[in-house]
Amino acid sequence: MADGSSDPTPWSPLHAAVLAAARQRGLLPRGAHVLVAVSGGQDSLCLAQLLLDLAPVLGLRLTVAHCDHRMRPDSAACAAYVRGWAAARGLAYLEAVATAPLRSEAQARDWRYGALASLAAEAGCCRVATGHTASDRAETLLLNAIRGSGADGLSAMVWRRPLAGNRKSSGSSGSSGSRGSSSSSSSGTSSGVELVRPLLSITRQQTGEECLRRGLEPWHDSTNDDPRFARNALRRRALPELEAINPAASEHLASLAEALAADVECLEAAARAALSGARREAVGCGGSTPRQAIDRARLRGEHLALQRRALRAWLREALGSAATFEQVEEARQLLGAPNRSRGSSLRRGVWLEVEGPLLVVRSDSDGGSGSGGSGAVEPAQGP
Repeated sequence: MADGSSDPTPWSPLHAAVLAAARQRGLLPRGAHVLVAVSGGQDSLCLAQLLLDLAPVLGLRLTVAHCDHRMRPDSAACAAYVRGWAAARGLAYLEAVATAPLRSEAQARDWRYGALASLAAEAGCCRVATGHTASDRAETLLLNAIRGSGADGLSAMVWRRPLAGNRKSSGSSGSSGSRGSSSSSSSGTSSGVELVRPLLSITRQQTGEECLRRGLEPWHDSTNDDPRFARNALRRRALPELEAINPAASEHLASLAEALAADVECLEAAARAALSGARREAVGCGGSTPRQAIDRARLRGEHLALQRRALRAWLREALGSAATFEQVEEARQLLGAPNRSRGSSLRRGVWLEVEGPLLVVRSDSDGGSGSGGSGAVEPAQGP
């Protein structure tokens, strides 16, 4: 795959910001092969141009990737535009096309990350770079806040994270500008590949100004005008109202997300340690497989925040999916409940029960006498 090089251009504050993020946060190690996700919009075009400028400095090898969600009539034309943009700069190009039109933001996001993971594996890339900005970070914080998320959701948009393919996504078709057609599926995983966001300290206004300065012509995505999408409604109505109160509202919200991300990382490490110290095994009936259990007194001695995080992780292991806040709180109440108390069903045939010093995951397969009560905590009758 070819390395592109741009025409000489004056160094901008955005170049300095991306270079600092790359070096200080380990986003783009020297010699890395980077798959640059380019939708054709101003943020991703700006990112691609900045990385192209910085490629000689960082020793990067770049490949452009475009994901066609088939959510707009002009999606194929947009893909052709991005393909031509990459070709004009001597960059390799890969493309994923959804097998059927995607119908929601969440579905499109899940499919896109799965497709990018598959394309990264195909190209041999160790990084996938996206054009998310500080403005996106502020919007994500607000969206998750009104959905009732905790600190984890408010800080969800981080600088870097492992990237794995989405096993629930449908397949995609891929093509490379330099190698002809190839097949690409978004159902796999990409071990060792990281998703990185080099523009998280840069606002959408700044990327727009940089596009103007560099003569870049972003493709207009009409789905960004659709008020039925929650993010668009927030971007066009809520954020302008907040910025009328404080022009730096988006920057401050992005800074809050940054601070929360560090707090969450610290709490998660402490919660893992607390859960590890409280893990026990309960002997199953008739010598059956030992059941998952925790030492109630050991976990009850931890801070409330760590109790909740440890129980949430423990219940996720038991259920194979995320527990609700109500399920976590019920489990927390059982830490101090009388012997033989039980909670309501976590799912059909699975519940929590107090067995002396332990809180145990019970199921019908244990030979138990039922699958939990219907109340928050059902105390045992008698001693």
